[in-house]
Order: sequence, then structure tokens, then C-alpha cells
Amino acid sequence: MKKYLILLYANIKKDFIIWKRYLSNSVIGLTTLYITFRLVVRGYSSIAGGTPADFGSTLEGILVGFLLSYFALMTYSDISKKTLTEAREGTLEQLYMSPFGYGMVAAFKLISSFLINIIFITVLLIAILLTTDKTLNFDIILISPLLILTLLGVSSLGFITGGLTLVFKRVSSYKQIVQFIVIGLIAAPPIDTYPLFRYLPASKGSWMIRRIMIRDIVVTGFPLSDFLFLALNSLFYLTLGYIIFKLCEKRAMKKGMLGHY
Repeated sequence: MKKYLILLYANIKKDFIIWKRYLSNSVIGLTTLYITFRLVVRGYSSIAGGTPADFGSTLEGILVGFLLSYFALMTYSDISKKTLTEAREGTLEQLYMSPFGYGMVAAFKLISSFLINIIFITVLLIAILLTTDKTLNFDIILISPLLILTLLGVSSLGFITGGLTLVFKRVSSYKQIVQFIVIGLIAAPPIDTYPLFRYLPASKGSWMIRRIMIRDIVVTGFPLSDFLFLALNSLFYLTLGYIIFKLCEKRAMKKGMLGHY
């Protein structure tokens, strides 16, 4: 257990060092997120071609949808992006020689990015509430367990893309297509109206989080079967994605392409 904590600490430390070293880029990214969040909170639907509107009681739903989409896209793209970066910098083969193996290292890189993004998002939300006259029923601690389970399913797509990155190196066109799929999973129709959507990754978790935020349903208001279904669904897709990643990894190693970009 201790070695995994060390691995997590090393990844978090590395991410913060990179964040500080390229401070201007990091600040611009946070500023862009702040502006986008504030526009959402203030109800400027005109940024999508409509007219300004007061979202009123649906504000939480809009914000939750935005945050879910952001975290889902981050989770999906993080593994392939960092795999490509390691290959370009010539450190990918070194990570494969670590006692953990690159698959485990990639998983902990994903966890590190998620924890750091949770901190940044929380700070941004506090800043938004302090600089606007809006109030939000948004408890990040309450929805974090559901958010983690939901994103486990999305991470399967990240592992698949990461595996394809090892083999084909350039998969930007594929990633653009899958981005629309990820957003579609988050914005899928309600599963109580379309039950088959519950079997897709992230759809069940997205539905549960929306009900908590919009309808003020407490976590204990869901039956245990909902949590078991979400956990099993996410673990199934995560396992499937990881298996595909390992198959692609095996192919890349067989052809001697790990250290080449």
C-alpha cells in the first residue's frame, strides 16, 4: 500500500511542478475556466447563439452538466495525452521499466489529475460565488464519490485511446470523434424514460448526480441497487478498456514501437 501512496505522491508532485514551471499557461487556463463558469452562472446562453436568459432553478443542472462534461473529457483525454507526451520526451520506455508497469503508472497519473482538478474547480466555484450574486446548492464532497464512480466508466475510453496512441502515435482524429461520444454519454436522455441507456458508461452516474443537484435528493435516497449497478457498470467498462490497452501495449512492444514517435 505504501508504494502506491508514493506513486500517487510522485505524480501529484510532478503535476504541481509542471503547473508552476509553466505558470502563465496554467493561469490562462484557470482564467478561461473562470470566465466560462461565470458566464454559465450568470445565464448568458447567448454564447451558444441564443438570447440572455435567467436559468433560475435549472442553474444547478446546467452547471452540473458543464462540470460533468469537463471532468469526463479530462478523464478521457488525459491518458492518451500523457502517453504521447512521454513518447515525445523519450521517457516512456523508462516508465515501462518501473516496478509498477506503465498501465498502473497511467492510472495513477489519471488519479493525480483528477485530485488536482477537483481542487481547482472548488476554488473556481468559490471565486464565482464571491464575485456574483448567485447561490448554488453545490456540495463537492457529497457528489465526489458518485463522480469518481461515474468517471471510472469514462476512463475506459481513455485507456483505449492510450493503447491506440502506443500503436498509431497520432490519433487526434479518433479523439475528436470520441469527444462527441463522451459528451453524448453525459447528456444522455433520463434513464427512467429510456432504461437501456443505463448500460452505457457514465449515463447512470450522470443521472444520479443530476437528481441530487436539481431535485435535492440526498445520497441515501437512492436504493443500494443503484450504487451496486453503477459500481459494476463502471468496473466492467474500466476492465474492458484496460484489457484493450494491454493488448495494444503488447502489439507495440512486439513491434518495438514504444520508444519511437
